[in-house]
Amino acid sequence: FLGISARTRPLDRRLVRALGLSAEQAVEVMKLETDGPAQRAGLLSGDVVVAMNDHPVRSVDDLHRLLSEWRPGEPVRVSLLRGKTLSQIEIRPVETVG
Repeated sequence: FLGISARTRPLDRRLVRALGLSAEQAVEVMKLETDGPAQRAGLLSGDVVVAMNDHPVRSVDDLHRLLSEWRPGEPVRVSLLRGKTLSQIEIRPVETVG
């Protein structure tokens, strides 16, 4: 659990080529849960997640699949676009209860 609501979105082809990204779509953060793991790590609404630990994130399904394979509490390196800048942050996903 990262504490985000997100949607799949296409990326501008010029930006994909300029940054050497491996996919032409990624996952845009629409909303953050207050005090959730993503918000605490500095993820912002509008950020676009392109990879987790160097695995491409092309869709919300990819994001869910990668998280389901992750151990809660272990940090995950998220590559994201903020505007036209590619950066990385570390998030510690947590296990949901219920």
